[in-house]
Amino acid sequence: SLLDLILVSDPNRVSPIEIGPPLVTSSLRTHCSLRFEIISKASRQKPFDSRCFNWRRANYASMVPYLIDIDWKTTFETSSIQNSYSAFLQTFFQASSLFVQKRKSPRGLTKPPWWNIHVAKLIRRKRRLFIAIRTNKEDLLLLGKYKLVCKQVK
Repeated sequence: SLLDLILVSDPNRVSPIEIGPPLVTSSLRTHCSLRFEIISKASRQKPFDSRCFNWRRANYASMVPYLIDIDWKTTFETSSIQNSYSAFLQTFFQASSLFVQKRKSPRGLTKPPWWNIHVAKLIRRKRRLFIAIRTNKEDLLLLGKYKLVCKQVK
């Protein structure tokens, strides 16, 4: 038999099962890999993003007593590892919010969403052609290239 049993509370929660390549080819018994998706309405929790905090300017002297005062034994008494991990992240995020300053994003340095490498190359080329035209005003070939790049940038 290829598959003995998959236990689910509702058969509509599992997509059709696909049999993949064998896990070990050298043994007498070959065990195949299985591929399926579990359909769930549970939303993923937003992950803890430590990049928004300025850890160099944190008040660790105040953070340590705050974390020591937490009853970790009751925090981790839950039955599942995922719940314990989520509780730890929530507690750590609260401590970080209290004792670590947030980074301030430089407003002038952020690029608009339509900005990409291709647009940046076109704008650099446009600037170079503009400077070249200013130094040599009689070159019609440069002027034609400049007008073409101007149309592409728009």
